Amino acid sequence: EGYWNLAGQLFEADDLEGAEQAYRKAIATKKPLVDEFPSVQEHAMEMSRMMMSLGLVLSGQKKGAEGRDQYRAAIEVLEKMVAGNPDNVPVQLELGGALTNLWIIQKDLGDPAAKDTLVRATGLLGALRERDSARPALRMAWSGNLVNRAGELLDSGQVPEAVELLNEAVTELRSLVADLPSEPQARSFLHNALSHRAGAFELTGQFDLAAADWEALADMFPGKEGILYRSKTAQSLVRCGKTERAIAVAESLADVTAAPTMFARARIHAMAFGNSGDEAQAMRSVDILRALVAMGLDDVERLKNDPDLKSLQEREDFMELLDTIQHP
Repeated sequence: EGYWNLAGQLFEADDLEGAEQAYRKAIATKKPLVDEFPSVQEHAMEMSRMMMSLGLVLSGQKKGAEGRDQYRAAIEVLEKMVAGNPDNVPVQLELGGALTNLWIIQKDLGDPAAKDTLVRATGLLGALRERDSARPALRMAWSGNLVNRAGELLDSGQVPEAVELLNEAVTELRSLVADLPSEPQARSFLHNALSHRAGAFELTGQFDLAAADWEALADMFPGKEGILYRSKTAQSLVRCGKTERAIAVAESLADVTAAPTMFARARIHAMAFGNSGDEAQAMRSVDILRALVAMGLDDVERLKNDPDLKSLQEREDFMELLDTIQHP
């Protein structure tokens, strides 16, 4: 246990090289026990977890291929455990998690086997779900699997199919967050599911639905973390014609001086002007852009070609601003 505990401490201290060596020593210490007492599943489970931890540490050091090998070794250990006791659901859940993490590493490496690994994880978790769908850990694992598969579908342009999976994931994860309010993984998975779904809705022009998901994320993160989601909420609202609400959300960000948020606000006010013809919105947008130019924004082509600023492009104040950049 000493090397395993040490490895965890070194990992927490961001000493990945030291953690790698400690995990290797922990595995070398544990393996004789696994070999000598094959019926004691605790030894095998601990060794598999050490291997997976080593795999993550190696991947964190840009040693993805070695990390993949460690996960494959851990999966072999877990598969033997499952074969010896097919009714042990916690071990099968552990195997499902190992397959998922292996898929992530394979995907980062561009390994063509990644797709098959995700299929294996899906099959395993799906079979478990048919037997015991109420178990919180299984609900969590299945929801994460739905989000992973949806991401793959989005990457391949299969947006409606991805949304179908994300709808199921969001429903389940909202239930899990309500049931387990102190469980951070449920909130993390819900965050990923809502982000993916909002992006999918934007791709299909369903900006009202996208706005609802961005707003849900803003509610989940009411502090500084939520600024991005409030900005995205306003952008989706103005794109679906809900101009007054979009302006209200944009104005709630008026004290944020980070350039990306300011530029987003300029775009929102410009689109609001395009929707309503309200001169005050155009002036507000140009004022924000002037402040950004004073902060160093000098990309004339970006300003001239940004479709969200199209409503400003014939205005005298906007053209004067561009001239100021070109002829300081």
